Amino acid sequence: MCKKLLILTLAAAAVLSPAALKGTVAVDGHFDDGAIGVDGLQRPQPVGTVIVDDHFDDGAIGTNTKGIGTGFNSVEKTGGTVTESNSFAHLNNAINGAARSVIASKDGIVLGPGVARFQFKGITFARDTANTGTGTCGRTAVGVRGNNTAEDVHTAGVANGFWIQFESGDIGEANTSWSGISTLFYESSAHVKTVLATWRFNTLSWHHNDPATMNFKPVLDVTLDLSANGYSLTIKGDTISSVTGSLSNSYESARIKNELTKGYAFAYNQGEAPGLDMSIDEVIISSVVPGSARVLNPRDAATDEFGFGLPAAKPNTASFRPVAELVSPRVSPCLRNRDRSASAARNREWRGQCRD
Repeated sequence: MCKKLLILTLAAAAVLSPAALKGTVAVDGHFDDGAIGVDGLQRPQPVGTVIVDDHFDDGAIGTNTKGIGTGFNSVEKTGGTVTESNSFAHLNNAINGAARSVIASKDGIVLGPGVARFQFKGITFARDTANTGTGTCGRTAVGVRGNNTAEDVHTAGVANGFWIQFESGDIGEANTSWSGISTLFYESSAHVKTVLATWRFNTLSWHHNDPATMNFKPVLDVTLDLSANGYSLTIKGDTISSVTGSLSNSYESARIKNELTKGYAFAYNQGEAPGLDMSIDEVIISSVVPGSARVLNPRDAATDEFGFGLPAAKPNTASFRPVAELVSPRVSPCLRNRDRSASAARNREWRGQCRD
């Protein structure tokens, strides 16, 4: 269960890419106002502050009476539904690819010199048998945006922010349906889409639309860290392969400018053939201790340059370096060299809308 605490202990996470968090941090109430100073300027939250911890356990998506933060805004379109039950937020899509379901946290974190962490824990997927659509719409994602609007991509376009799209990467482009290739991309305020990384899950799969080969067993924990100078994505619950681009990089090397001054967590579900139900157990937004996270040096990775899928017997042999390099005003040469194929910014029109 999720309870509001005055002292929250965060243990080091046993992961191979960025995420290990250490120490005991103080949390005193909600810092939902963005920490406005006496001069009226918005301040970054103190290191260790938890802005949102919603375990979706009070029965209403719009409130969070048992956790930290005030709940999530939501939108339902054309057969999509958003519900909260059994300590999960459920984004369900019946009928066909016109159905959309969206949530966005009411509370966000000021992005400043420290590291802002966005955690989506216990993400599960299931086939929605009531969705009989046969088209080419496959858009299921979580991410970080600049406001708390639960916005429908179909009518409003792609929001400025970081998008983590599962089993596809066509948000903001012509429909290509489920491809089996997951995508991390940044969308600028001018609707320039820059693909930061792509990968394949080794177990999770539904892109063939064949019940005999679909595998929904993995339960994912997805963490996105954003600092003043870089981003870092960690995925637990399944191994990945065929990685392109960079899951952890500086904005400079990725050739993007992070325009977000405040970050809000969101989830979006839309698709058909198959249609999906996405459930999320918990969302946490916090500021973490700079330098407490660790990422693998690319030269030490055994299976790919980010360390995903590294055999359990080998983590202690890897060379680690602190994520403080992402916070430092100077960009680490290691970060620059890590990005071998960052996509140049490309203007793309929003033309791949699903049916109304």
